Amino acid sequence: MWRGITYLLITGCCWVGIAAVINMAARRHLNIGRVQLGSGIAGTFVAGIVMAIQSSFPVLSWQNGTMAALLCAAGMGNFFMIKLMKVGMERGNSGAVWGITQSALICPFLMGMFFFGVSLTWPRFVGIWLILTAIMFFGRSKSTDCEKKGNWLVPTFGAFALSGLAQCFANLPSYWGLDSFGSIQRTFWGQAGLVVGFAIVWPFEKGKKSWQGTLPLIVILTVVNIGALFFFFYRGLNLVADAGCGSIGYPIAQGSCIALFLLYSCFVLKERFNKISALALCCMILGIFIIAL
Repeated sequence: MWRGITYLLITGCCWVGIAAVINMAARRHLNIGRVQLGSGIAGTFVAGIVMAIQSSFPVLSWQNGTMAALLCAAGMGNFFMIKLMKVGMERGNSGAVWGITQSALICPFLMGMFFFGVSLTWPRFVGIWLILTAIMFFGRSKSTDCEKKGNWLVPTFGAFALSGLAQCFANLPSYWGLDSFGSIQRTFWGQAGLVVGFAIVWPFEKGKKSWQGTLPLIVILTVVNIGALFFFFYRGLNLVADAGCGSIGYPIAQGSCIALFLLYSCFVLKERFNKISALALCCMILGIFIIAL
């Protein structure tokens, strides 16, 4: 049990690296699409090699093909979500943007309740209400430089919607009980989705198209994704599930990630957090852990 929780906390630390990469791309005005393309190619290649060594490619079937397409769609959703998060971080407070987007974890919970018979208990109801309240508070908060750079809420809530949709797609193998889609297979199709997402937007790209300055971010994003998905996240989920506490998996990983990145934004990025933002953070962290009860 505690080993699983430790793996999930390490996952949250790894995911802070993703937020940091998006923020660095926003501050340096780098092409985040090319960062994701490089990371997606590397992640797909590594996962494909592992699958070949293990001979663990899913058997061709309608069900497996549908699942692969949905996982690829989840990767595409993550591609466009990160692009919108970059816009939000360019215009507003990075911690608030990350917190709102990551709160999309309520979407797979709601999917489970509406479509897969997961019961709506009082703790889950209160947790969802607290997360929605936190989103409202984040939306009302302002940083000193937000208003000068344009509306940050529209791209941020767009990122929230895409993140929620991607999480729902990525959770379907668990609900459908497809043993042929383990962590490596999910990583392969999810990373392939990043490449497909770039291929969709590439003909319409405007602005800076150079690869200049992207290599360090590609390396960080690739290491973070492979490390979290291959070694910690799914193992942590399995261990807490074996202990009868599977519902706490996502909340622990994402709750720790939100809290750590907000600390990063305060102490490293020197972004100011007002009382409303602090209240939003408290509501979100409390809601995430209550929803797991």
